[in-house]
Amino acid sequence: IKGAEHYRGVKFKNWSDRHSIELCRHAHARDQLFHWFGHYPTELGGDEPYPIFSQWVFNLMKKTARDFSDALGMGWQAAFDGFVSETCDLSRSAFFVEITKRLWKFNPGAYQIENRGPNWDRPLTACAPNFMIAEACNHMHWNGYDDKDPIVAYDRNMEHGSLGKNHFLYQADCRNWSPNFFGGNTRPDYVLKQCNDFFRGRAEHPDNLMESAVWWLNESKITGSDEMRRTVYGITQDPIKCAVACDLGTTGVGGTMDRWHRTDMAEYDGAPRYQTRPRSEFFHDTSIIQNNFFRACFHKNIDGGVLLVDLEGLAHYDSNSLAVPLSGDFLSTVAPGVGKLTRKGRYVEPAGYKAVYEEETEIQSGRVHERRTVTMHSDTPCFKVQIRRTSEIPELGTRIALEQYDSVTIDGTTYHQTVSLDRPKMMVFADSRAILPELTVLVLKPGRIQTVEWEPGKGLIFQSKDIQQETIELAFAVLEADSEKVGKWESGKSRDGIARARALTSALSFQREVTFGEKEAIEIFNPHPSPIVRILRITDPSGSPYQVRENGWWMFRGAQPSLKHTGCDYLKVYLPAEGSVKVRRYGFIDGVVKNGWGCQYITAIKEVGTEKNRKASCTVKVFNTPPLIFAPRMQFARKIASVELDGKPWHYFDEDLVFLPNRPGTVRIEVEYGEPATPHLTRTYGVLESSHWDGKNLTLEFGLPPWVNKLYPNLKLTALVKTGGRRVKSVEEASVIYRTEKSVVIEYLPGKVAVECA
Repeated sequence: IKGAEHYRGVKFKNWSDRHSIELCRHAHARDQLFHWFGHYPTELGGDEPYPIFSQWVFNLMKKTARDFSDALGMGWQAAFDGFVSETCDLSRSAFFVEITKRLWKFNPGAYQIENRGPNWDRPLTACAPNFMIAEACNHMHWNGYDDKDPIVAYDRNMEHGSLGKNHFLYQADCRNWSPNFFGGNTRPDYVLKQCNDFFRGRAEHPDNLMESAVWWLNESKITGSDEMRRTVYGITQDPIKCAVACDLGTTGVGGTMDRWHRTDMAEYDGAPRYQTRPRSEFFHDTSIIQNNFFRACFHKNIDGGVLLVDLEGLAHYDSNSLAVPLSGDFLSTVAPGVGKLTRKGRYVEPAGYKAVYEEETEIQSGRVHERRTVTMHSDTPCFKVQIRRTSEIPELGTRIALEQYDSVTIDGTTYHQTVSLDRPKMMVFADSRAILPELTVLVLKPGRIQTVEWEPGKGLIFQSKDIQQETIELAFAVLEADSEKVGKWESGKSRDGIARARALTSALSFQREVTFGEKEAIEIFNPHPSPIVRILRITDPSGSPYQVRENGWWMFRGAQPSLKHTGCDYLKVYLPAEGSVKVRRYGFIDGVVKNGWGCQYITAIKEVGTEKNRKASCTVKVFNTPPLIFAPRMQFARKIASVELDGKPWHYFDEDLVFLPNRPGTVRIEVEYGEPATPHLTRTYGVLESSHWDGKNLTLEFGLPPWVNKLYPNLKLTALVKTGGRRVKSVEEASVIYRTEKSVVIEYLPGKVAVECA
């Protein structure tokens, strides 16, 4: 599908309604949501009586809903999932009701999003089953979701109002450049910051989910580089936990954000939010590599770096975070005399499940050459360093300052004083204040290391001798935090920590390369007594995502295409202690079922079965239900005739899809393949509690979604019912607002509804 010629402001010569519908089918075939984004007139006036501009919007919404989202006439494959407006004040209750009536007539499962900037009024009390707020980021004006902005647009601790709880989206900026006045100039560190700052509250409070999705403005080739798109994809599919390597070009001192703050743009619109303190204390040309536990920072003009640890494990490294330095002089080379230092870094694997930062260093005016490689994995409290060194100087040291640690334990012996150690393989450093975590350092490859010099309160130096060439590999791991009190770490568990560190570094040290070949699934084993995160390198990817079975549940997982190993994918798996996981290419599990469109990250599947190609079954877990999804759904490999949910008849399905109650929980689905024999519901924002067909009446009982307390005055839910060619004679506690030969849309309030068919 050829895209539009320009970004905006021109006539799209090669775009049509047909192209839009074709693109929607393309997205749904790949299980993605698809919606319309529109800029409507800004001077809409008040509520009733509606001015001419409001009437114009009403007519436009009716037309676009009919032409692009008619679920009766177009089917689920071609109907748009929702509509997003910018500058159109949907939050006004009466106006929203009028818009929704026109939309829900054609598509009872369509969502609406109000896209707003930080300068605009925020409808904090606006809530409806299908309504969400999206903050608009304008990077040029330094808006956006940023925990250092004193005007954070949407606070998860706010009062939500009597209607219910708001869910939020974020329109983030990832444009390197912009073809017009708006936005652009974004760098990878700001992509990382926007995404992680937005989702951090969700990671902290998994039982109170409000941050539902982030969408990027705009990752097309017109506005972004290949490097930026890789960064966006790698970070977005694994927020907070992702491993990332980049520089601090936006958020560092002297970076683009800092420079804008120092110009008259800081007074734009009189907004004091631009006068914020720096996001980072490091310079903009500092290279970083991080995951949710560690960040290592390397400045190009200073040997050695700074190693930070996030005491919460939430990838929060701003100057207002709980991140603290473990080492203020990390990996510097100790050499006699003085000379010129040059360093040049590159990002071998920039973002995703695996990040690799590599730098070439010339020390003593070229007498020592080093290639330092730092590797981090997603959601892993451990990382690896490799130093390849050639030297004209026979004796060198590798310094790791540990200023806050005052003891080291080796082979069961703890030292509180300065000591010279004879080539230890594993060391556990402790902070007697119990503020910093125990740090385990492992020597995976000793190179020419002869001794390790340790001095409490200062650190250690790995002393190498008789050097011409050497390769040193080190690994660094932290123990788990005490859940009772953030910032206090478990002590006295060095033995457990060493066992866990061995398991973690095993995962880092050995690249697990796997190939599907003709196999449908691959099983991966963990021989260690501790759970680990392993990154697989798949040598024969098909261009699709994957499904991973962990703890018995099949879950969706995206892939990270490797830059270093062209034609390979990285894939993250969570291996239980002395257990295994299975991996398969994305598709119908055992040829039976997969997550329905838009539901990859909110559902999991297990216990898949089939019976003589006539029946199929599975167990499904629904983790959470944001307003973007009118109902969680499973897609089966064949058309469905009838469904049972937890052993009871269930009349909520459409062609090959089964829809589930819109709330968290676990259910058992059993389907029979064939042509539907009874009328059935196919979409609504109401939560179906029960259904019954007596041969004449389809009785449906509805509740409200978990995030909604009550509806706007004069707003009713709608539902699409397929009748299988039967004529609808009457409805009870509802009214018919749209019909075709084989379907009707009814309007109703929560409670029991009956549709009589002849």
